[in-house]
Amino acid sequence: MSTLYIVLLSFLLLCVVSAYVIASLDRETDYSQLKMALNINFFLYAIRFIFAESREMDIILFSLKVVPLYYLSNFFLDNRLKYYRKRISVFFVLGLVAGGILFSLNTKIMYYTLPIALGSFTPGIYALYFYGKRLTNLENIFYFGIFSVAAIVTLSFCLSYEIPGSAIWGWSAGVLTFISIMMGVLVKTLSKKVEGDHKLQEELKLINAIYKSVIHDTSNDLNFLSLSLARALRDKSLSYVKRAYDRLRELIKFKEEMRKQFDGQDNYYELNPVDVFKCAISRYEEGFHEKNVQFITTAPIKKEEISLPISKESLVNSVLGNLLSNALKFTDSGLKVYFSMVIDHHFIYFSIIDSGQGIPEDIVKSVQSFSKVRSSAGTNKETGSGMGLSIICYIVNRIGGEVQFYRLERGTKVVVKIPYTKSLSNRPIDDLEQGDFISARY
Repeated sequence: MSTLYIVLLSFLLLCVVSAYVIASLDRETDYSQLKMALNINFFLYAIRFIFAESREMDIILFSLKVVPLYYLSNFFLDNRLKYYRKRISVFFVLGLVAGGILFSLNTKIMYYTLPIALGSFTPGIYALYFYGKRLTNLENIFYFGIFSVAAIVTLSFCLSYEIPGSAIWGWSAGVLTFISIMMGVLVKTLSKKVEGDHKLQEELKLINAIYKSVIHDTSNDLNFLSLSLARALRDKSLSYVKRAYDRLRELIKFKEEMRKQFDGQDNYYELNPVDVFKCAISRYEEGFHEKNVQFITTAPIKKEEISLPISKESLVNSVLGNLLSNALKFTDSGLKVYFSMVIDHHFIYFSIIDSGQGIPEDIVKSVQSFSKVRSSAGTNKETGSGMGLSIICYIVNRIGGEVQFYRLERGTKVVVKIPYTKSLSNRPIDDLEQGDFISARY
């Protein structure tokens, strides 16, 4: 028995040293709770070894394992147990009281130690419950195994004074527990590294998205600036210079808002959706007129500001602009494009219907990934970068919205659904009358 006890203390000491080594190498993770749990455990086991002949002292020291077990469970549960400290304390005290009552009734030791042991194992019960509900993940299965072995150690203690040989079984399970703990730390460290690599890939994807979005969505503005300045030189008209200056200011503001849109923070903007709708129309109505495509719009008359998780510049340039340019690109001269906006109590919906050949299903599946760029020539041989739809999907999904594609008998319908936080006072969409909308043709 003494030899097995020494082996257990040796493994525990090795765990303590290993925890300090890992903590010194991985300075981004807080290992203080793990070190605290192993240090207290080593201290309690060492004292139990000294007072091995005293059953009462053995029981008292075993019940105090609730402290290191709390720190250990909280470490693996990523500090979730802090919300259950009072409950854990109550169950621990109830276990002690129940054990004391059974002891005063001169009950056999295996019975009165059971509630004490269960009370001290309360943090482990929370860990078993948490990981038991999430066994679909291999990592959680491993953690569940760690606390299952710890539960065996707890139960074996209750039998150690009554069933011959059960103590050896308990100490062996204890050695296995500490080996499992260090394996669990290794799994947690590797899992964190994998997660870190995944986040790095997401950041790289984000940087790539910003780059492509800015390049793609500023091209129209740069072309507009070039044409306006050329007209100003040709016609010697300051009005073209003013138009170029106004668009340049919008371009600069757009770049600033794009940076905010992708900085990982929750930014909300007080916008009038009708003004946003009209701004998008004004940007593209000239293109529809030049191509002789009928541009039919429908939007609510009522003007009221709402709080949107996207700036006006990003919404007009990166979302609506891409949708309108695509619709214009794939619609033949003389046909129609429908652009509408509706608002309910939770979402704002922008819908665009073109009269093209319809979007292929394989393109719909690929636009969610920036690694796949698909570009097709328009009806007048217009060219593009092939990134417009992907940019729309990326931005809208990032702010909690949704983009839906419908291939019609003739053409494509795209619906962009964007959430907002400020409730409107108008009636639901189903109750709106015809007078609540304004329609226009361009």
